[in-house]
Formats: sequence, structure tokens, C-alpha cells
Amino acid sequence: MFVILTLLASTLLAAVPARPVPRTSSKLFVDSGTFEGGSPLSANIEAIRFSRNPKDQTERWVIDFSDARSRTLQQIAPDFQVRIAPSDKVVLGEGTEFELNPPRILISLSSIKANYVDPTVLNRMLKKSHLVKKIRFYPPIEDGDRAIEITFKKSILLEPHQPLQKEGRLVLDLKPRK
Repeated sequence: MFVILTLLASTLLAAVPARPVPRTSSKLFVDSGTFEGGSPLSANIEAIRFSRNPKDQTERWVIDFSDARSRTLQQIAPDFQVRIAPSDKVVLGEGTEFELNPPRILISLSSIKANYVDPTVLNRMLKKSHLVKKIRFYPPIEDGDRAIEITFKKSILLEPHQPLQKEGRLVLDLKPRK
């Protein structure tokens, strides 16, 4: 039964059209949706950066891209799609909630030539994060298409954007869901 519900939910989510990723920060956080942006050019994943604002408990995660040939930063982002996947929960017979999958964000990237993210640096950032539990890079699928899965420690709200003045960045602003 759960498998059928999961497949149905996946089908319904896939039917919802993706929205263009905002080009400026709007401070409008959402708990669901699919966003897309970038350009049809090849790129590298150069780095992932992280900062935390303790005052409002938000975190900013930035994926930096570079030109596939020259490695020039902040000019090119490949075609991408960001999808929020809320946690999958089941309520057991006695009323106890059991989480099957934690909340996560799935990022699909096209035409990635190389990934230069340093796993040691990434692990240090994850230890400092109050919201992000794990970042997983999946192997290339075909023609450089890749996926990144960001798993959270708790439910979050997301505000993605791709700055106009720095095209080669994908910014993910996160806030704990209350």
C-alpha cells in the first residue's frame, strides 16, 4: 500500500510544472515545489559554500559553477532543476509517527564536465550546519548529467535563487520549518 502511495505522490509531484528560479532573493520561503534555471552550456561544479545566520536560524548554501573549459567562476550555470521532497512519514497503529525518508532537496544538473568539490571541506561544513545532515553527489548519468541530494536533519523551508549579476551560482537559503 505504501509503495502505491509513494508512486502516486511521485507522479503527482512530477505533474506540477517547474517554476523559473527567482533571479533575486525575495525572502519568500516555500515548503514544496520545483524550480529550474541555468543555461544549456557545459559547466563544472567548483565548490559548495555555507554560512549560517544564528539570529534568524537561516543557512545559506551556495553551489559555485565555472566554465567547463576556462574554469572562470560566476558566469555560467548549467541547466538545473531543484525539487523539494518533504519527508515521507507513516503513522503506526498506536499513533506513533515513523519517518521513512528525511526531508531533502534533489538537484538535477545537465552537462557537468567535472566536480571539484573537496569532500573534506564539505564534511567540515556539514558538522557546523544545524539543518543539513548530508550532501550526496551521484555519479554522472549520461553526457555529464548529475544529481545532488541534500538531506536535512529536520523539515525546512527553501528560498532558491540564481543571482543576475553572478550567473554561475545557485543559492539555497534554508530556514527551519516551525
